[in-house]
Amino acid sequence: MQAQELLFRALGDAMALTTSTGGSFADIDGHTFGAMDPGLDAAGDVPARVGVVSINLASHDGLVMSTKSRSGRPYCISMASATGSSIPEGGTVDALGATSVRDCTGKNWTSGP
Repeated sequence: MQAQELLFRALGDAMALTTSTGGSFADIDGHTFGAMDPGLDAAGDVPARVGVVSINLASHDGLVMSTKSRSGRPYCISMASATGSSIPEGGTVDALGATSVRDCTGKNWTSGP
């Protein structure tokens, strides 16, 4: 649960950051997260690690982030757009090297059991 909560926290921060960029995720990186939420440990596209949000893709067209649970299971979260009707989707992979929101695959844990 902590890994999933960490990804939702990071997504909330990302959504807040997009208000000044017209809905684009393109300017999101570890520095922008750090300035907004100093307690959030975020890095560029790195392998998923416990307690660290890996920003696997941050573009005008979408956002993909990954982390790892203490048990070693990877989780990712993606969102196609910060505007409109886009909803976040979760997956159970390390989305290292993601090139689109479709790279966050596996069981969608954001939609419930």
